[in-house]
Parts: sequence; C-alpha cells; structure tokens
Amino acid sequence: VRGGVSALMFGEQHPEKPIYSVFSDDPFYSDLLELFVVAIPHRIQHLKTSAQRCDWEEVRRTVHQFKGSAASYGFGTISLAAAELEQAIRNRTPESVLAEMTEAFCKLCCRVRSRGADQPAATPAS
Repeated sequence: VRGGVSALMFGEQHPEKPIYSVFSDDPFYSDLLELFVVAIPHRIQHLKTSAQRCDWEEVRRTVHQFKGSAASYGFGTISLAAAELEQAIRNRTPESVLAEMTEAFCKLCCRVRSRGADQPAATPAS
C-alpha cells in the first residue's frame, strides 16, 4: 500500500474513473495498449472462474502475470492492485476475503482504457 490508500481501495473510492496508461498519448504504444486492453475481458473471466473454483494458486499466477504486464504497459494502479491480491493469497487470507478482493480487482480492470475516449476499448466479461 502506497500513500495510505491501496490500489483496490482506489477502485472502490472512484468506481466511475477510467484508468489510462501513462503511455496513452504516445503513438508508439497505441497498438500495444489496444492489444493489452482487448485481452482484459478474457483475463477477467479466467480470474472469476478460478476464484469460483477456489483455485487460489491459479488466481495468484494470473494476477502475478497481470502485475508485470500492467506495469510494462503503464497501468500502475492495476499493477499495484495485482500485487496486493497476490500478496493476500501468499498470506493465506481467508477465501471469503480473497473472493471479495478478486471481484474488486476485476472491477478495477474493467475501467482500463487504451485511449482518451470515454468508451472502453473492450467490453468487460460478465
């Protein structure tokens, strides 16, 4: 937790605020950001399915990958939130709390945008 507010708490405090990459205005990253954002619904669905099965090791692996890729693509809030969820799983946090954290992480990821438009670049999976 940096600055006293966790990345997952940021998501709950600002549910309407889109999340953009620090590279969103850089034409070099335009196509790469679009590819990253388009893949998010599939990743979210995988996380939700794994959490429903209580397969916390698979959730941990998935958010670990998310942590690195989000950081590489300039989505620091997503990377920090992934790190929080990964650490909670490593700490053997109760499953009910992990389920809530996973849902909060998925909601946070649904706010990721590849460009400055108000519309999402991809439709989040249910």
